[in-house]
Parts: sequence; C-alpha cells; structure tokens
Amino acid sequence: MDVFDKFFERYSYRFPKGYPDFTNKQDILILENILDEIGLFEVDATEDLLGGIELLKKELKLTDEYFPLVNSKKAKILVPGKERSKFNDVVASIEGFTKDSNNVFKFKNSTFLLKPIEQNKIKKEGEVSIPNTNTDEKEGLVVVFYELLKNENSFQSFNKDNITQLNDIPSTPSKSVDTALGSEVSSVVSTWIQNAKNILNSDNPDSKYIKLIIEELNNAYATGKVLASSYPDSRAIRDESFELIRDTAKLITGLPQDKWNPGDIYIYHEGDISVASSKEQLSIGPINDLFNDEWGVTDKPLTAVSLKKEKAQPGRAKTFVNRFPKEDIDAQGKITQENDIKIIQEEINKERTKAESITGEYGGINVIYRIKESNNKESLKNKRRKLASLKLFNYLRNTTPQAPLSTFLGMFAYGEGLDQEGKVNPTFFKLTGSNKGADASVKRYPRGATVEFENNSSFIIQDSINSGGIVMQATIEVSGEDKVSQTPYTLSKAIRTSASNEFASVGIV
Repeated sequence: MDVFDKFFERYSYRFPKGYPDFTNKQDILILENILDEIGLFEVDATEDLLGGIELLKKELKLTDEYFPLVNSKKAKILVPGKERSKFNDVVASIEGFTKDSNNVFKFKNSTFLLKPIEQNKIKKEGEVSIPNTNTDEKEGLVVVFYELLKNENSFQSFNKDNITQLNDIPSTPSKSVDTALGSEVSSVVSTWIQNAKNILNSDNPDSKYIKLIIEELNNAYATGKVLASSYPDSRAIRDESFELIRDTAKLITGLPQDKWNPGDIYIYHEGDISVASSKEQLSIGPINDLFNDEWGVTDKPLTAVSLKKEKAQPGRAKTFVNRFPKEDIDAQGKITQENDIKIIQEEINKERTKAESITGEYGGINVIYRIKESNNKESLKNKRRKLASLKLFNYLRNTTPQAPLSTFLGMFAYGEGLDQEGKVNPTFFKLTGSNKGADASVKRYPRGATVEFENNSSFIIQDSINSGGIVMQATIEVSGEDKVSQTPYTLSKAIRTSASNEFASVGIV
C-alpha cells in the first residue's frame, strides 16, 4: 500500500465523494486543513509561532508553560481570568500583534488565544488536569452524547451513584464524532474525557472534581438527548464546512460570525450546503435559506443550535462598542489618575447628574435610575471605575439624543447574538442544558429578528454608590419575519472596567 492509499484510507470519510474534488472549494479547504493537521506545512508556521511566543514571554514576563500549543500555527496565552482585560490591552500594544473583533491575536502567520488559566490549568508532571470545559470541550461533549444516544446507547443522567457510566464513553472518538468536530477538536474532547476518567478512577477522587464532572456530563447529556430524539437520522457538524459558511456570512454581513448566527453547531439533515450563490450575489439570503425555521423540521439542510449550560453567563455584548469610533470609546476609559478621591467624586457627581436625567417615559417604557447604598468599602480604584462607567453610559445615551433608549436596545439585542440594525440572522435555536440531566430547554429565535422593549415595562439603571460599574435591566421581546413573538424575558447588562485594573478599557458585559 503506497502513501496515497494510506492517506485516502484514513481520510476519505472527510470528503463527501470519498476523495477531494479539486474543482470544489469546500473540498480544497478540507484538504488544506488535513495537511495542516498532519504538519505537512509546519516549518514556516512553527517559526512564526515560536517567534511570537518568545516576544510574548519577554513582554508579559511569562514562561513556556503559559503558552500551550493548539496546533502548529496556534497557541494559547494563559493568564488569570480577572486580569484578561489588562493582558488583552498589553498584547494589543506589542509591535507585530494585531487583534480582530473576536479578540483573536495574529502575529505574522500565527494565532494566539487569550485564555483564563483557571479553565486551562497548567499541568505539572504526573498531575491530572481539573476538568473545567472550555468552548470546544463543551460543544464537543454535546456532539459525543448526540452520537451515542441516537445510536441507542443506554446512558442515564449522571449522579454520584452511577458516575461509573463515564467509563462507557469511548475515549477515542468515533468516526462520526471526528467527522462532526474535525480531528483537532475531537482530540481535545477525547483528552477531557480521559482526564475525567483518570480522576474518577484514582484512589481517592476529590469530591469537588467529581461534582464538577457530573455537572459537565449532565449538561452535555441533557442537550445530546434532545438532539437525538429530535433528529435521530441527522448528524452534527462543526468542521470545515461549518467554518466556511460562517466565514462567508461574516464577509457578506460585516458582522462577527456569532452575531450573524449564534449557532455553536449545525445539525445537518441532507441537501446541498454550498455557499457559492451567496458569494456570487453578495447576499446573505441564500445562506439563511439553508436553515430550518421550526424545531424538529428537516425540510432544509441545516438547523442552527446555540448551546448553553444551565449556569452559563448571559450573552455578552462586549464587542458592541466596536461599532462606535474607537477614539470615542477610548476617551471614556481615559479617566483621571488623580489620587485625591474628593476630586474624582466631583467628576462622578457631574456625570451622575447627566445620567440621572434620562429618567422618564419613552414610548411606553418607564426609565428608572436608582442610586443605592453599597456594602463595598469606598476605594480610589472603584471611584475611577465608576467614573469611566458613567462616562460610557452618557456617551451611549447621547449617540441617539432623539431616542435615548435606542442604543441600549441595540446593546441588549447584541448580547443575545442579534444585530438590531442589520436583522440578518437565520432562525436558530438556543438549547440550555441541565446540571441534573433533565431534558434541555429549546428556545426559538426567528429569522430577521427584531428586538423591542416590552410595552409598559421598566428600564432600570442601578448605580450602587461604592461599586465600580452600572447595571441595566430590561424586559425584551423578540419577533422575526414571521411576526411571531417570543414570551418576553428579562435581561441584565453591566458597564464596567476590569475589577483588577481600573485603567483597562471600559466595556459592556
């Protein structure tokens, strides 16, 4: 058997025809990814990556173990979670590094991802990693359970009495899982599963780790079970074809991929999912036409699924401010370094007076500004953070002076993965798992979604005296091109800077 026979024996399943069609751009992209995975073009990329790591080690004063490799072109930068904002600014300022709207850094032909060290624990020799799931692992575990359960494997929700079920999950990915995720991500998921097994089967497993493993498994099981019962004859994709669709949509809409379509995985049923016509027309319509509009229906090739754990944070709107001039946003965060707390308080009072003036009724929405006492100790750091937060609040309000709530409505929509201006999303479904393994809930977000504040509801701004930020709460309702509205629901968003660095960029979470 020659080298080509071996190659196609191993990778033929990755191509729709069983081999790469060199007239098909999607097949070429798949082939390029396979060649990258096996390191055929590794030399130049590795030199760029190592060069970037050496520069970062010098500037960040970190050592090699803080830069684990993802592949030959990509590495993580592990930093304390509370200091990510500070490190984000520092890396962005290093000559040769550029940052995109998703906070991914590029250095020549290499990529760097800033990750919290708490979820990417540095592994010492002989030590078993703590099984917190990152995004790839979380989404990959759902795909693993989807494949297992639709093939009638008899798993139940996990608890301390039956956690040994974990040993029945294959550590080596099946061909269907490998196809769905791509070999790089499936390898990451397999590592998580094996680490979890190592903890479970150790002599004295730590109970807090076992509890964490159970919660992670149950969230994935809960969602995989609903997917398997709803789409038993379909399969998940999060591979090259998934990325090609997202990248094309980004090119056409100018939006980050997850703000066009927050789907973390797509369920593929059958049919052509080529994006060629969208590229030719520079229209998002043909791509959006690929996605089903109702749950459980398979008339169209794809169903978009956004995955959430039960205790997941609400959607973030941190890149929302990128639509405004950078110099304007930066100006709100350039707060005084004056050390006299009384002088800073005078500035806070001026900005607070401006902010409070928004109180009133706007088109049936009652705006309430609440100043509350806080148990936090008065500190110079929090005063600076408060000043920056108030300045950004007032700036956002004044971007639409004739309709003061308009920008904030867009902010809430953006946090839900919806672009209020473009209204270009396809229909997608948000599935929220369960720590106990109960069936995941399914929430529909319609195509071309429009977000409105619920009529006769309240928009509440909470300004706690000694805290560093401002919290906004509102009730929204979502409807789409089909004019069918969701049940209204309440969300919160905060304007603040980093808790550890008051001079970091002010933003929205």
